[in-house]
Amino acid sequence: MSKPARDTLITAVIMITLGIAYYFVLKYTSFGIPCLFRVVTGRKCPACGISHMFMHLFRLEFKEALNDNHVMFFLWPFTFYELLYVRYITSAKKDLPRWNKIILYTAVGIAAFYCIIRNTELF
Repeated sequence: MSKPARDTLITAVIMITLGIAYYFVLKYTSFGIPCLFRVVTGRKCPACGISHMFMHLFRLEFKEALNDNHVMFFLWPFTFYELLYVRYITSAKKDLPRWNKIILYTAVGIAAFYCIIRNTELF
């Protein structure tokens, strides 16, 4: 296995392990990571509701998960893949392809647009 592939696999295992650990922390304690954007502004950021969304996904409650965060419900697999892809590209000491930058900017734009819409209560 090449070094970039090994580094990417290690990153994936760490991310999944931390996600599962956080699930159990949320499930059995009252601890949760607060949204600093919401604390400061009183508004929801594009990622607000992600913890609840994943809790519902773990219980296979898809409708509830979708209601927690409409955009991230669809973007989280892409986001997970992108984090791993960028890790691979970085480890291989290559430049991120132009097409990938366009996709990333599009995803960020969708998330920003969703943030505006959800805070105007049209959603």
